[in-house]
Amino acid sequence: MFEHSEACQFIGKRLMGLAASSNVTRSNVFSILNFVKFLGQNYLSPDCFISSIRGGSWLKTHHGYMSTVGSVLFDQEWKAASQISNIPFIDQAYYSEEILCFKKELQQLGVVPSFNQHYVLVIQHLKSPPYLTSLEDEAVLLVLKSIRNSYSSVYNKLVQALQSTRCLKTTAGYKSPRECFLLDPEWGCLLQVFNDFPILDLKFHGSSTSSWVNEFKQLGVLVDFEVAVKKIASNFQQKARSSSISKNNVLSFLSCYRKLKGMSHKFPPDFMKCICDEKWLRTQYCVYPVRSPQECILSGPEWKFISPIAMLPFYR
Repeated sequence: MFEHSEACQFIGKRLMGLAASSNVTRSNVFSILNFVKFLGQNYLSPDCFISSIRGGSWLKTHHGYMSTVGSVLFDQEWKAASQISNIPFIDQAYYSEEILCFKKELQQLGVVPSFNQHYVLVIQHLKSPPYLTSLEDEAVLLVLKSIRNSYSSVYNKLVQALQSTRCLKTTAGYKSPRECFLLDPEWGCLLQVFNDFPILDLKFHGSSTSSWVNEFKQLGVLVDFEVAVKKIASNFQQKARSSSISKNNVLSFLSCYRKLKGMSHKFPPDFMKCICDEKWLRTQYCVYPVRSPQECILSGPEWKFISPIAMLPFYR
């Protein structure tokens, strides 16, 4: 052999023979990396050598021995991803920190050297749902970024895995996205009338969470007024029929109702019918003390002369 390319292919073929018999040692791997570095420093193309060894499974990772193509070099940018994905990281405990000195050569061989928005890779190696519960805030943010920066055909796998998994921290503990509500600055007060709804914990997830409305919606979190108000009406009806609406609940609801009257959100007819027909206001009428709003009277000076001779259902 006289040509540089022939020598490179011969060396590569020899190394892949060792790989086939699982005899590529740690020392061999560093020899490979040093050879790639040597070729580059001496202005010799490493392409022939690299193409001859790329397909072999000789690099030790957390998934066992793999090809360099698709393997990943861990750094702190991958910390959040490692919470939700089984990334095939190079085994740094085996190779020691010395492996970090060959980032350029590893990249030439097909290794992913840094996170650099590799959201598709994160989704491809996603853990199974039982391992996706109780996510940390940085992992949730990565999920949202993955949805925003991927096509639906890619992130659907992520959505399906998380929709029914108790992965999001709320005011009622960890819940699945389908059980959660995102607190809207305009109508969110309705969710707090009874404190029964699991609202995303913004102290935990961060105030910037509200800027990811579309991504939360893709996960299944309830973010739309029209959808949320149906849940609220159903809850209100149950509370009214079990006579468990307190004075504080009433005052909280009236305050929120006053606030929303001046905003763009309008209560749908079904909601208003529920509020008007259900019995949830306490009155001074002894026989039926709890009545619907249309059956109540708001006490005032104008009723002073009739109240001694009539038991009127004044709102208490």
